[in-house]
Amino acid sequence: MLGEFVSIRGGLVIVSIVIGIFLTFKEPKFGIIAFIILLFMRDGFLLLEFPAVYQMLHLPKVFGILTLISWFIHRKEQPVQLPFQFWLMLLFFIVICLSRGLAGTSPFEAKPPQEFLKFCVLFFLIVNVIGTEKDLREVMWVLIMVSVCMVLYHYYHYKTGWRSIFVVPNFGTLNRNGFAITLASLVPFAYVFLRERRPILIKGLLAFSLFFFIVGIILTYSRGGFLALCIALASLILYDRSKARPIFLVLILSALIIPRLSEKYFNRINTIINYHQDGSAMIRVATNKAALNMVKKHPLFGVGAGNFPYTFFDYTPDDLKKWVEPGINSHNLTLQVASETGIIGLVIFLLLVIKTLIDAMKLRKLCLQHEEFESLAHVASALGIGLFTYFMALQTGQGAYYGYIYIFIPLTVAAKQIFHLSIRSKES
Repeated sequence: MLGEFVSIRGGLVIVSIVIGIFLTFKEPKFGIIAFIILLFMRDGFLLLEFPAVYQMLHLPKVFGILTLISWFIHRKEQPVQLPFQFWLMLLFFIVICLSRGLAGTSPFEAKPPQEFLKFCVLFFLIVNVIGTEKDLREVMWVLIMVSVCMVLYHYYHYKTGWRSIFVVPNFGTLNRNGFAITLASLVPFAYVFLRERRPILIKGLLAFSLFFFIVGIILTYSRGGFLALCIALASLILYDRSKARPIFLVLILSALIIPRLSEKYFNRINTIINYHQDGSAMIRVATNKAALNMVKKHPLFGVGAGNFPYTFFDYTPDDLKKWVEPGINSHNLTLQVASETGIIGLVIFLLLVIKTLIDAMKLRKLCLQHEEFESLAHVASALGIGLFTYFMALQTGQGAYYGYIYIFIPLTVAAKQIFHLSIRSKES
């Protein structure tokens, strides 16, 4: 693995690490940006091209520690921000560990508690480091640019390689359904920035990103991604006071993309209607019914976070067992939380999401009452729609303990804090 560094690619990685460390100590927000880049590029790029970043250097953990140190150095006696959602995160972490312990498995020595703890640390860092609208927008721009680069990387392989983009399930390390849902949740970011007054080159870049987000979603052949895209576009139409603008955008994109869609894609989407004839859909039916049976038998703390794949077959109705085999995970976010952490875990998780969505809506309303905060209102709208899209689409997937939902939530909380701190500063 050390040999990976003795190459042009390895040299670029080393230079990037050195620059990232320097910038992190100069300003802690760059550590958060580095962490997010490593997170978003992990499964679809770096684990394929340069796995040593994670398997040997453990860079996400390293940058998390460095960012925490940098924040402590730069905070200048500023009060520590511990919002309500942060306490919910810690409470959910306790329930995750407790559910595993009560199920007879190690409370902490497993991926769900370990990964979720990282997101708790990231949550703390985001709400304490991202202190201005400029910082917030920079992080959102990073999410857009990293994601469009990922799409272009796989689009290149789609055009030049042997496979259709993400059509092979879990090609390499990337889950195509999860990737499609992530792209759909970033559509509001690109759209909201696009509708603002910007130089023509920036608008062109945003339009390009928006177009390839949608292309990437379609080329995954993901039904969850299609659902997420519909949710995102419908939400944008409701959000924009000028309904003609998003509708016109949808029509333009439809005119460009629909004629190029294959019959295979339409047949794939039609299985939503005739789900009982599709093996992939019936797996979801079977796992969802197994999850409900788990909740009935273990209502308080479930079967333990991360234990669903090892226990669900025993809870699957006999007439559906022909569709599944041991080792499959849940395909519904809400049922994943309910079956693995019980009703207690579900209540905490839903409160975390719903509270943040309400905060986004309230923040938009408050910002629009102050002319100088109009741009922050649009940022809040993008974050809220992105979170809503991601959450709703994951009712066909999983991501309860280490999904990108834990990026959208702290960014929304940070936006709320930025507004209130600005108001207090203005009043004083």
